[in-house]
Amino acid sequence: MLPVFPLALSIALDAPASAAPAAQTTITPGTYTYKSVINGQSVGTSTIVVKQSGAVTEIDEQTAGTINGVAASATATLDLNSTDLSPTAYQGQYQGGGQSAKTSVTFDGGNANAVTPAGKMSFPLVRPATHFVVLDGALLAGFVALPAELRAWNNPSVTAIAPVYGQALTIAPEASPTSNRPANVPAADVVVAVPGPVAFTVWYDPSTNIADELDVPSQGIVVTRAR
Repeated sequence: MLPVFPLALSIALDAPASAAPAAQTTITPGTYTYKSVINGQSVGTSTIVVKQSGAVTEIDEQTAGTINGVAASATATLDLNSTDLSPTAYQGQYQGGGQSAKTSVTFDGGNANAVTPAGKMSFPLVRPATHFVVLDGALLAGFVALPAELRAWNNPSVTAIAPVYGQALTIAPEASPTSNRPANVPAADVVVAVPGPVAFTVWYDPSTNIADELDVPSQGIVVTRAR
């Protein structure tokens, strides 16, 4: 079975958390490095590159590490419409344990058309959601984009596509999150808290929309940005 690295989400985000400031539809370009830990054990590193070119914001990812003694790597490219950060295209690739898998998603109005390890699938936008997001299990690119997307859309329900699992689920951020601030998260950061189906939090810098920490308590996962 191909290792799911570094996150094992089925879909997969101190003082009380503050509410997100007014929306902005940009993610600051740059190169960002993240360290992943599961149950206190370091499992790998991810490099995220955010680029803006005309009408497209591109998020590229390279991830590598070891889980349960198995070396694994993964790459992803997530394209967003720079106007409102809606996803326009996605590609992911996993390698590990002598196996590999490729995923992709394109969007056609109210449908997301995915290539999954089980074949081609189409997922409708499920009301009350008005936007899609991509959260491809093991890969961080969609989680890095999520705070800016939700902020731009005023924190609605969204239909999350996880092509590596062949799944689509509706998720919604908590309106008034009360997550405790992790010790290493900057005081100015705000939080996106998703209560399920797998609860997770993403702490991010509101001046850049860059994620600083992803926590998945039920799975012992902590992903932090190197600063």
